[in-house]
Amino acid sequence: MKRNLLLLFLTLTCNIIMGQTAYIQVIAEPNLSVYLNNQFKGKTTAELNGCIIENVKAGDNLIKIVKDGFTPFEESITIKPGEVFAYKVKPFTKHLVQISEQGNTSETKNKATIETGQLIIQSVPIEIKITIPEIEGINNITKTKDKWLADKIPAGSYKISFAFNQKVIDKTIDIRSNDSTSVFINMLNGDFKTKSSLDEKNKKEKVVNLRELIASDYIDSLGKVYKFKPGLTENEFKNYNTEAASIMTPRNFKDLNSKNGESHMYFTKNSGTGPKPFSVYIKDDKIHGYKYDVVGEKVKVPEMMDFYIKLVKQIEATIPKEFFEKSDASITIYYPKSNIGYSVQYSYWINSNNGSKFGTVSIEFSSRL
Repeated sequence: MKRNLLLLFLTLTCNIIMGQTAYIQVIAEPNLSVYLNNQFKGKTTAELNGCIIENVKAGDNLIKIVKDGFTPFEESITIKPGEVFAYKVKPFTKHLVQISEQGNTSETKNKATIETGQLIIQSVPIEIKITIPEIEGINNITKTKDKWLADKIPAGSYKISFAFNQKVIDKTIDIRSNDSTSVFINMLNGDFKTKSSLDEKNKKEKVVNLRELIASDYIDSLGKVYKFKPGLTENEFKNYNTEAASIMTPRNFKDLNSKNGESHMYFTKNSGTGPKPFSVYIKDDKIHGYKYDVVGEKVKVPEMMDFYIKLVKQIEATIPKEFFEKSDASITIYYPKSNIGYSVQYSYWINSNNGSKFGTVSIEFSSRL
């Protein structure tokens, strides 16, 4: 044995003298798996009191030591050219879960990151015994308060036993990464419930997303019907909406002299009484607004109001109420995502002429790009 070790030492010394090959001598208990830069290099042995990694490139290297049933060690080490680097492995210990009524914990230095979650247990009666065989330290622990918390539990499936007097109830629970699993156990009637904070969050997000989708789809469908897209330039809009382009002439031009950039509007008046484009609002060469008369100017007020009332009722029955506002003469629908899209407003206007009342219902798009 001594002769073999002497021969190995002489061989390493010769290689160092003759070239710049580096080595890592891992000093550790036997039967550990050794990885260098995610490549398996061998098992540690009692004969070598560890193992030796040959032909190591100089510079930063990632070494990982693995023992079955334990959290592995993982560390970046810097190797010099021609160096024999001694790397001593500390004794392995099981992952410890710190138990308290508040759930504080800490991580073990130099261990590879693992995904963990939290377990909260409530029970009837309050004082019961808890055992989780796969977690060191949770064996017949007495729960004394309403909520018993275990933090930093490695993600996975665990068998758990609850005991009260002579009665024992065995269950299986799942701990998920970055999640809090709440358990309620009634030792008197056997009632057992679990609840996940992520599941609750996902349910709420699904409801919010569905409501946003309803509003988005509705407002986008109006844009397709009346030929409006947010963010188009003047020329792009003319090509997209040829009907509106017919009113965008110098004759229908008005300079608004905005302080926040050059703004102007194309509009039409007294050019027919049926449904038609009414105005196009432009700022910084982008279309910021487009108004369309859905009901023409010569429609009598009762007919016009009947149309508008039915329209508002349809919106109220379709769109979640947090996405629209209503006033006496208008109803505005907002795009759920504030950084894109546009809002849409339906409004009516009444004109009295020679004792007769006529009205107009218009839809107006306002871009927020």
